[in-house]
This record gives sequence, C-alpha cells and structure tokens, in this order.
Amino acid sequence: MITQQAKATILIVDDEAGPREALRFVLNPHYNVYAVGNMEVALEVLNKHKIDLVTLDLKLPGRQGLDLLNEIKREREDLDVIIITGYFGQALSEKALEKGAAAYLMKPFNSADLLNIVDRTLKAKRIVTS
Repeated sequence: MITQQAKATILIVDDEAGPREALRFVLNPHYNVYAVGNMEVALEVLNKHKIDLVTLDLKLPGRQGLDLLNEIKREREDLDVIIITGYFGQALSEKALEKGAAAYLMKPFNSADLLNIVDRTLKAKRIVTS
C-alpha cells in the first residue's frame, strides 16, 4: 500500500500582520503553516510541533531576529531558517548567513522567488514539499 507523505511544516515569524499574512497566503496551499508575531510564541511552537523550516523577520519586538536564529541553531542545528526582511545591509545579510541562515530574501518579496527558495531549501533536506 502506498502512503501519502505529510507536507512540510513552516513556521512564519514576523511581527507585522501584513507581511505575515502575505507569507501565509503564499505558503499555505503548499505547506502546513504556523504564523506568529513574536519570539516567545515562536519558541513555544518550535517546542510543541515538528517544524521543517522557519521564515524569520530580523526586526522583532523586544529582541532581534538574529537572537532567535541563534537560539534555533543552538537547539536544532539542522532546522533551516530563511530570513525575510525589509532591512538590507550587506553586513547584516552576511551575518545572518554566517549564523546559519539558509537564505536571505528582501521584502517586498516575489511569491515565485519565495516558493523557489523554500522548495529548494526543503528538497536539500529531502523533505516533502507538496
């Protein structure tokens, strides 16, 4: 008997409702999606659910997205994180990649580019994408 594999699960972490919902809208048809607005709730979701990939904004209330990236990599080195932010700087993107981010995407993002990056990142780990 052939069994259908489950879709990959993505955690979206963005404090702004508009971009968070745009990400959910683009990703939800292809993946299971959790979307949260702060670091504390993100950590709760990561502790309670099997997450295959995180999209992470760099500017979060209270602490920076790089803090969450560090915490994710400390707890689950194998979990890929894609930085999606409106703040660009060569040094900032390099720092995120040095700390283990799989990719860095600027807002506003192109939906096709986002899906391509997510799909490529998940396939690199052989996680079912849809």
